[in-house]
Amino acid sequence: KNILFCIGGGSYTSGTFVESVLAQSIRLRGGKPHVLICDQELPACFQTDIDWDRNEQNFAKNGPSYLMCQSCFRPAILMYKKIGCVVHKMSELISINEKKEIEILIKSLPLNQLKNFEYKNIPVGEHAYAGALRFYAKAELDDKFSEQILSRYLTAAIITLIVVENLSNRSKITICFANSCPIISFPR
Repeated sequence: KNILFCIGGGSYTSGTFVESVLAQSIRLRGGKPHVLICDQELPACFQTDIDWDRNEQNFAKNGPSYLMCQSCFRPAILMYKKIGCVVHKMSELISINEKKEIEILIKSLPLNQLKNFEYKNIPVGEHAYAGALRFYAKAELDDKFSEQILSRYLTAAIITLIVVENLSNRSKITICFANSCPIISFPR
């Protein structure tokens, strides 16, 4: 069986510890563990927060810094390859045209619709809103750049959905784990 781990972030050590143990267990039982890892493809992610990047204006405009992304990506890809996982980079699973379509879509949405936006009947707006709240570590988005940051998280959510869908079609993934919880079972 091809089992995919969508890791929350390579520098999220609690998650990578559990996911790497599960991946090893699956490999030792004859399964084929796959890992989906962000290689600076997402404009916002689980690892980003106001404590990491205090310049919210810069984050709103440019997203995560190169240094932040590399401190997450490099150790994770090395570890997952070392334990025998098939590693998939997000940037290899989304086309330029798909990214352009997402950008056009996000720009066309009124800001008051971002929180409740659904993509292919999946409430990605709610997920994006939760990500933006986690970024600020607060209960309300009332900061000067919070709408731009919410747009970044919504873009990231849609990119992730497309990437997982593209990967599942190419690699015959049967089960997907996200942060150590099975979330998707793909009929084959």
